Amino acid sequence: MNPRQSAVLKILLLYLLSTALLLAIALPIIYSFQTQALFEEERERLYNARGAIFFALHAHAKKEGDIALLHENLQSISQTFNLPFALFIGNALLFSNIAHLDIAAHNPKDFENLGRITLINGRAYLFDSWRKKLKRADSTFMILEGSDLSEEFFGLKMRYLLLSALALAGIGIVALFLVRLALRPLQNQIQALNDFLKDSTHEINTPLSVIMMSIERFNQEELSPKNKKLLHNILIASRTMTHLYDDLIYLNFPSAIPDNAIEFDLAQLIRERVDYFAPHIAQKQLQLTTQLQPMRWRANLHKIAKLLDNVLSNAIKYNQPHGILSLQLCDRTFSICNNGAIDTKAHIFERYTRANKDQGGFGIGLAIVQQICTEYHITISVESNESTTTFRLAFPT
Repeated sequence: MNPRQSAVLKILLLYLLSTALLLAIALPIIYSFQTQALFEEERERLYNARGAIFFALHAHAKKEGDIALLHENLQSISQTFNLPFALFIGNALLFSNIAHLDIAAHNPKDFENLGRITLINGRAYLFDSWRKKLKRADSTFMILEGSDLSEEFFGLKMRYLLLSALALAGIGIVALFLVRLALRPLQNQIQALNDFLKDSTHEINTPLSVIMMSIERFNQEELSPKNKKLLHNILIASRTMTHLYDDLIYLNFPSAIPDNAIEFDLAQLIRERVDYFAPHIAQKQLQLTTQLQPMRWRANLHKIAKLLDNVLSNAIKYNQPHGILSLQLCDRTFSICNNGAIDTKAHIFERYTRANKDQGGFGIGLAIVQQICTEYHITISVESNESTTTFRLAFPT
């Protein structure tokens, strides 16, 4: 995943997490209000049916009508309100069309919550008495069976979950569009910078080659000590530019890198690269110590040389004047230690990140090191304190 995709993903996740947090706070409150509204609606329906039953009982008691007529009126009430119920007079069951409750298990004399809505297995029930005195032989007790609120509550939950998923998806799409729109100017600037680096790399090649060839052909015997020192400084600067040029070529023109693997002695390659950086080592007056055991390995020689160049270059650049530069190769592990200090918590292996901002450079050397190590499964580690820094490269078998 490239840095741009990582930035887009992080911002998108921030949008989605903030939206999810808002939904997690708001939806339970809305759900609570909705369930309460459903409960109140069902309670009102049960109370209205109870009132109609009370009215029918009062008319029956006043006119002393027959039981068959009362039964017919009760059946009409049940159909009008679409609500089953059971009616007891004394201990005798007068009317019942309840289907989801064992009414025999609910003795009117033992029931305490008269006039209140009770949920049994998710279904609403109203237990009540007409005259409120159950001990009287003519007391009338009723059980009204309402809707299954558990199903309605479950459906409400599913609707809110679906709405939440749609909201997250919609906000994710909008957030992705906004993030891309916001990052487009930055992306254009980065693209312009990369194009500039590629063009600059191409233009540097010819003059840099001329400088290096001119230095190699220079007749130093005719120069004074002062001019020899100046020429030596030009050589160091030219090799620094050549090293930077090679890094830019590696990053921007990977197709120009030879892609062939050969077997070679890693210790000998390290010595060759140390000789290449000898002027830089001498300029800082570093104390170089080497313990290099022969180690045969098969890989792309150009890439491994580039790996060693960047590790050596950093060890020299971030070293103290007159410091120690120790190189060891044993047990398939190459370690390089110097007297510099870097922040190991920083993202030193990311492109354009510099371990020490006091030194120059573009911050691409260690990014190349990480890229090559990943390609060849080389384990890289770094340890640093106030006085020393050690890089270790463990090569696979």
